[in-house]
Amino acid sequence: MGQRQGGKSPQDVLAHRLLLWSTMTTTPPLSEHAINVLSDVFEDVAHLAEACCSDAGRKIVREWIGDGSVSQGGEAEGVIRFFSPLSSYSSSPSSS
Repeated sequence: MGQRQGGKSPQDVLAHRLLLWSTMTTTPPLSEHAINVLSDVFEDVAHLAEACCSDAGRKIVREWIGDGSVSQGGEAEGVIRFFSPLSSYSSSPSSS
C-alpha cells in the first residue's frame, strides 16, 4: 500500500491532480474513468510523467485509457502531450 501523506495515498493525490489538470487545460476535462484508471495504474504523478516520456510508457497509457474524446485526439494523447517534452513526442501514436 502506498505511503500516506496528510491522510491521502499517492493514488488519491494522483487522481486529484489529474482532475485539477484536466479542468485547467484548454482541452476538455478527462473522463472520471480515465482519471480512475490512471490513478490505479501509476503510483504517483512522477511515474505517470515518466511513462509519458518513453515509447513503452506512452503505449501503456494508450492501452489503459484508449482513444477517448479529449479534443478528438483521445484522452491518452491529451495526457501524453501534457507530460511529454515537446522535443521528443510525436503526435501520431504508433500503430498497434
